[in-house]
Amino acid sequence: MQSIMIESTIVCAHACAAGAPQSHLETTQDQALGRSKGGFITEIHVMVDALGSPGFILTGGQAADITQADVLIDGVKATYALMDKVHDADRLIEQLKAQGINPVIPPKVNRKELREYDGHIYIKRNLR
Repeated sequence: MQSIMIESTIVCAHACAAGAPQSHLETTQDQALGRSKGGFITEIHVMVDALGSPGFILTGGQAADITQADVLIDGVKATYALMDKVHDADRLIEQLKAQGINPVIPPKVNRKELREYDGHIYIKRNLR
């Protein structure tokens, strides 16, 4: 059973992390820093396969978790994709199915039509 897991987390950055002047550059570079009440934050979106090989994308902390999931799974071959319910979106589920991947994503409580998912596989996402 080849499976992938996707997770996102935020990391606080020190205030001096965003102080580099970019005036000497032709185009400004995205530093993957977002602003919040607490200061600068970065969001790390990670996909790991069954062997632990990671793929990741850094964004500003204000980016939603689901915004990078479709980029991370593009072209991936797997049997299952384990993700939290924040990734429960029809667009992402359709992309997974089109790639031949079974989505193991619990449905959000506000879904009009609840979807089935394999709870036994979903529980195994927390490796210890």
